[in-house]
Amino acid sequence: MKKKARLTLSSVVEEVVFGVEDSLVSTLGALTGIAIGTQSTFVVVLSGVVLIFTETVSMTAGSYLSSKAEAEVWLAHHAREWDELSHSISTRPLEAALRHQNITGMDRKEILDASCIQQQRLAKRILRHEHAQSSSGAKRPVLAAGIMGISYLAAGIIPLLSYLIWDVR
Repeated sequence: MKKKARLTLSSVVEEVVFGVEDSLVSTLGALTGIAIGTQSTFVVVLSGVVLIFTETVSMTAGSYLSSKAEAEVWLAHHAREWDELSHSISTRPLEAALRHQNITGMDRKEILDASCIQQQRLAKRILRHEHAQSSSGAKRPVLAAGIMGISYLAAGIIPLLSYLIWDVR
């Protein structure tokens, strides 16, 4: 299995496990408390439906934002490293070559500026490639959010079903 596919699979498993576990625990806890307090099947089921859908939206949004933030942190961290590296790269050899060719003034400035722009483009390309190979790059925010939402919704229905089958009293 390729590294990228393996990372994507681990991201999917992570979202499914988190969604199912959180949904089962929070839904069961809330419904049990409501059932004890109200002794009404209708109130428990209505509350359960509202709770499950509200929490599904919340967890879906949270997963999306978390994945996006993780990617942004990774890129910011590595961009700083690249900045440090690119500042340590000397333009002296290029400047010496330009002097040797008697290139001065605006031509020299334009060549040096173009060289800097190309270094920045190369840095961005390298960062995008490295990020795609990393664990945070393997996460697709929309996919992670969708998997979280479906997992949370599906697992939340399980505790609710028991209150649809059996009366609370």
